[in-house]
Amino acid sequence: MDKVINQLDFLQTHIDALYTSDLNTDLLTVNEPWDNSEPASKFFLGRTFDGHHVSKFRFDIPDEIREKINALCQKEPKNIKANPQYLGKYLGLLKDNDFSISLCYYIPQDFIGNNGSTIVSHITRNNIDTLDYEGFSWLTKEIDYVQPCIGAIVDNKIVSLCYSVRISSKAYEAGVDTLEEFRGNGYALDVVAAWASAVRAKGILPLYSTLIENAASQRVAQKAGLYNYGIGFAVE
Repeated sequence: MDKVINQLDFLQTHIDALYTSDLNTDLLTVNEPWDNSEPASKFFLGRTFDGHHVSKFRFDIPDEIREKINALCQKEPKNIKANPQYLGKYLGLLKDNDFSISLCYYIPQDFIGNNGSTIVSHITRNNIDTLDYEGFSWLTKEIDYVQPCIGAIVDNKIVSLCYSVRISSKAYEAGVDTLEEFRGNGYALDVVAAWASAVRAKGILPLYSTLIENAASQRVAQKAGLYNYGIGFAVE
């Protein structure tokens, strides 16, 4: 794997792509390129496989809650598993049961996709109307915000997409969708590879993350041999 930054730096870069922050580095909003008005998670705990962690809080979380949570974070095992050891206590302190767990990946420079036989195209405002985008109707509203946006094309139909769902000065995060009837053909691997190449051409890191329960997205990451540097835990 190309050595760009260490796991802790990957994690911090991931967090900076997920959320907007204030001058105190407290979380403000979810950093969606098409709409960044949604409030950020109350608490985010990122853990790397080499034993580091980063905890972040939304700006309105009281200091006394932060202190208690940070004390627990310091006691989290270095040998990380999906669920934080003190998950229940975090939820109790924040009085919230809504949480998510995600696997965090980096797309390495030597990843070239499935087999290179897929026709891929950079989808923009200029060419979207020349293609059949049934199943991706949201593209007409968001196409300008999710660049680069790469599609796998079969008989002039977009069957799989990889696009930018988080954008920061250092990293873009990939979103991947494949029409159900076209899954299992390697299209997702090829659009991810082409998207990562387009992102890297900008001097930006291509990142990929998936919720722990999203088996299809994890299969893409595993087949692609993406570099899993950590796990994210967010209390919404």
